[in-house]
Amino acid sequence: VLIDGSEFAWLGAHVPPFTLVGTLDDAIKVGRMFRDARVDGILVSAVNFGDEQSVALTIRESGLSVPVLIVGCQ
Repeated sequence: VLIDGSEFAWLGAHVPPFTLVGTLDDAIKVGRMFRDARVDGILVSAVNFGDEQSVALTIRESGLSVPVLIVGCQ
C-alpha cells in the first residue's frame, strides 16, 4: 500500500477482523512478512495493550533492527 510516498506492508485480505497480530502464530507470520518486505520501521497501534507478547515476538521474528513506534490510548 502506498500512502503519501510511504509504502506500507500489509496482509490485505488475510487480516483478522480485530487485529493483525492476535496469536503467537500470527506474530511469526507477520514478523517473517516484515523481514521479507525489508521494512524500514514498525508501527504498533496498541489500543488496549492486551497482547504485548505477540508484538514482541513479531519484532523479534522479523530479525530487523529498525525503529519501532508504539501508539496506545485508553
